[in-house]
Amino acid sequence: MRQCYASSHKKFLFRLELPVSRAVSCGRRVALGCGVQAKENRAQQHKSRRLMRRKLVSSKTGLKAMLGSAMVVLSACAMTGAALAQDAEASAERTIFDGVFTQEQADRGAGVFSQNCAVCHGNAARGGSDAPGLVGHTLNNKYADQPLQTYFHIMQTTMPLGRGNSLPPQTYADIMAHILSLHGAPAGEEELPFDEEGLSAIQIVRAPQ
Repeated sequence: MRQCYASSHKKFLFRLELPVSRAVSCGRRVALGCGVQAKENRAQQHKSRRLMRRKLVSSKTGLKAMLGSAMVVLSACAMTGAALAQDAEASAERTIFDGVFTQEQADRGAGVFSQNCAVCHGNAARGGSDAPGLVGHTLNNKYADQPLQTYFHIMQTTMPLGRGNSLPPQTYADIMAHILSLHGAPAGEEELPFDEEGLSAIQIVRAPQ
């Protein structure tokens, strides 16, 4: 009787242990599968973070390059604008009293003036009974604050009387240099130009008192 009971008890325990063992074994497999999946998930997350960092670094590098290029362009524009402003200011400040002709040029003009102009305007270009003066009041009032090109154009196209444009442009520039000299303007190191652009860059101003 005891043997039957013992045998039955062992069979019962074996039946209990078998599901437990299977459960433990299944648990281990599940745990192992979860561990592998977790590793794969971590690896994927790490890869994603690495890609994001690369993109961020690339974006920062590109942004820095763009900002650098923009700064270069802005600096170049600022420098160009400053240079143009400086040139414009320098041109605007140049007047007939800034040595815009040479003494040699004025001397050449004096000879031509005496031959073609003095008979009407006088040797000192102060005017006569038949012609107005070319210096003094004329420059100080009638042509003050105007470009020298304006005065030069009138002289070139109307003088000598009835024979405008009859002299070479360089000769008219020499005569103008002589007139400016008589007006009290000092000589400089560069000859007075006879082109429109060069003469337009020189302002007629009142003689200093």
